Amino acid sequence: MNFDHGEQHARLIAKHWGVSVEDLDLASWGLEKIEGNDGEVYGYLVRFAADTDPELLENLRVDSNDLTREVNA
Repeated sequence: MNFDHGEQHARLIAKHWGVSVEDLDLASWGLEKIEGNDGEVYGYLVRFAADTDPELLENLRVDSNDLTREVNA
């Protein structure tokens, strides 16, 4: 998993989730497509690195056991 992400992605995700873009910038994360059998993209899964600070995950409303959160397409 590549945890590189763009500033624009961080701003859009933060706005969608209602969280701080600064908190997202402090975390290591990457995007994974959620695709249907037909190849259509239905959304994205934001996957956080296993060593992400638990308090930061809580601020981002991410389950520390799963390390992922969905964002709509």
